[in-house]
Amino acid sequence: MALWQELISSEYDKVWDRFEHKFRFHSSVQEQHWPGISEPKPSITYSISRIYAGDEAEYDVLESDLNLRTLEAFRRCLPRRERLYALDWQHTCYRFNPHLRFDVSDPDNWWVPVLPNGDYYIFLSPDMKLGLFGHPWEQTLCIFGKPLLEAYERGIPLLFDSPVRINGEPV
Repeated sequence: MALWQELISSEYDKVWDRFEHKFRFHSSVQEQHWPGISEPKPSITYSISRIYAGDEAEYDVLESDLNLRTLEAFRRCLPRRERLYALDWQHTCYRFNPHLRFDVSDPDNWWVPVLPNGDYYIFLSPDMKLGLFGHPWEQTLCIFGKPLLEAYERGIPLLFDSPVRINGEPV
């Protein structure tokens, strides 16, 4: 079983159609059109803008911690055989198996990054009841679904210090 398995064209279309419909996804670089999805309940959306304001060393520490904590959260809340959809807007998308071993600290091993550094990055359970939505222009990460939120509570990323919305409502 591969860590990353590319979605074939028909599955790619089906997953994106389901995601766009369920979350009312709309892309925009304009603030008045954010957050980009209808954030589900329960969810918490964090500002991640401080990662872009620091130096390279701080960026590396925060990104590595985010990747590690996210992988741990995925492993806690997903059955061993379950894979996630890993979507990169208008690019190759994958099924991702978080239970397989890999060097989580190397950003090159994340074919779809957790940190939205130029595009929308989305991780979704097959039933789309939990996941992450990374918005590159708003510089936010939305975590949704009770099991994933609870899994993150056991190891909150350093970057998650500024919630901006809870259940889609401003904090």
